[in-house]
Amino acid sequence: MAVSSHNDAPITGHVVHHALGRDHATLIRRLMTLRNRLVQSPIFTQYATTWGEASRKLIEYHRARARGGIGLIILENTSIDWEVGRTVGNPARLDHDRFRTALGELTEAVHNEGGRFAAQLHHTGRQNTRANSETGEAPISASDGPASA
Repeated sequence: MAVSSHNDAPITGHVVHHALGRDHATLIRRLMTLRNRLVQSPIFTQYATTWGEASRKLIEYHRARARGGIGLIILENTSIDWEVGRTVGNPARLDHDRFRTALGELTEAVHNEGGRFAAQLHHTGRQNTRANSETGEAPISASDGPASA
């Protein structure tokens, strides 16, 4: 949710109370200063490579949004467990150090345009299917209940 401002002065994260809730806003305020109140929610672009690395297209997509004035960009559903917890499509990936270089380039591109960057950590849990699992394992979840097959 984007929140507009009539004041061009840099602001701290307290402005995202409306968008993210009080507890999240307090955390953001302590971690970063935003240039304005514009927050881009995670949008699943599917611009990462087929193996989850940040591609040139993904980097340029977010660079353009930061250049356009977005204060905080939240990266789409970023996989934290590719083998059994990724979503269908081409999500970005954060489950191995080999993805740090491209994610660093993505973050630097946004920072160079004056924006700030965060990631939405994602695991599909029991909504996943065996067909979408690299190992063929059944979906996993922290809660009881039927899982997809």
